[in-house]
Amino acid sequence: MSIDREKILQQLARVMNQMAEGEETVARHRMAVAESERDGRQVSLALKMLKYAEHVQMIHLTEQRRLEKILGKKNQ
Repeated sequence: MSIDREKILQQLARVMNQMAEGEETVARHRMAVAESERDGRQVSLALKMLKYAEHVQMIHLTEQRRLEKILGKKNQ
């Protein structure tokens, strides 16, 4: 296995870990929004935090796909 491929695999593993952690973060923010709405509290900050967490997840997903594409090309 080439060094470049090994580095890409390491990056991919890191991104996958970040995505797993991000899913937990998104879930917590969704729960915070739901609880705030249920309790009649202000939800604007909770919604902003949720949107930001979802945005970060999208960045991780884009990076995952980019790395997988690079790995796919290296296999050909």
